Amino acid sequence: MPLHDPDIYGRLKDTAVKMAEALDAHMRWLDWVSTAVDRSYKLLLVFRQNAELSRDVESRIKSLREENMGIMNQLVESIEHSITSLGLSDKQALSLKNLVRVVQAHAQTSRSNSIELTNIVNSLFAGLDETLQQELPNAPNTGAIPVKGVELF
Repeated sequence: MPLHDPDIYGRLKDTAVKMAEALDAHMRWLDWVSTAVDRSYKLLLVFRQNAELSRDVESRIKSLREENMGIMNQLVESIEHSITSLGLSDKQALSLKNLVRVVQAHAQTSRSNSIELTNIVNSLFAGLDETLQQELPNAPNTGAIPVKGVELF
């Protein structure tokens, strides 16, 4: 510091203070950005974990749907088989068979709607997979802690 020239000394001192304040502001901004990047990475990991859980739920729903259709078909067969042994008139037997078929048709329609929804969900998963494939490998390593049960790559 030029102690012999008070004017230059004062300007340098003022400049050094302004530089220190600017550096402090930039350091706080960098800390904020680093925190934001870390949080977004953690959110991507949680997003992936939720997608995996959703796929598991969708798979279980599909299994239940197939199981329910099997139960419905067995019920229809049992009722149609039992109709002959109940001693019903032809008109009563036909009425009961038609009722069973209507219920079976509703169950089939419900199953078709469920399959449509599954296809929509699978489309969403495809988009999610694509986004996660693009984002996770490029995420910076800022010391993010992986979410339990989620592999990073």
